Amino acid sequence: MTKVTTESPLGDALARGREAGVKLNAATDRLNELLQSAEAAIVDLGLGVEGSVMIGSFLQKGTIVAERLSYRKEGKEWHLFIEDDSHPDDWNAVRLVNASRERRVRSAGFLPALVKELVSLAEREAERINSQNRALEGLIEDLGGFL
Repeated sequence: MTKVTTESPLGDALARGREAGVKLNAATDRLNELLQSAEAAIVDLGLGVEGSVMIGSFLQKGTIVAERLSYRKEGKEWHLFIEDDSHPDDWNAVRLVNASRERRVRSAGFLPALVKELVSLAEREAERINSQNRALEGLIEDLGGFL
């Protein structure tokens, strides 16, 4: 085995590489912690609506694939997802915390837009339901006159 010194062509790059790897792993670990905290904070808002924002597109096998950041319920729990339309029948989804580092980094910048969209959706849904409630209250009042 040949020993690589800092005087060799690779020596400096290998020394920097080790440090870069440590920094990258620390930064990625922090990103994961922050994304988990962001997801928990969005869940704590208790909005109860699903929503998404487009985050871009990429070329895959000659086809343009759209990608979005979404928030939806899976089973009984709410989660953040990255979805793409690479499958013709349905959106392909992966939990944000389990996505590739590149996709997590790219999506992080779209979280504020997603939160705004979710709040707007919740406000509209509350108004829609309140409108139906008022209509039902009127119906019940009208029906009460026939009893």
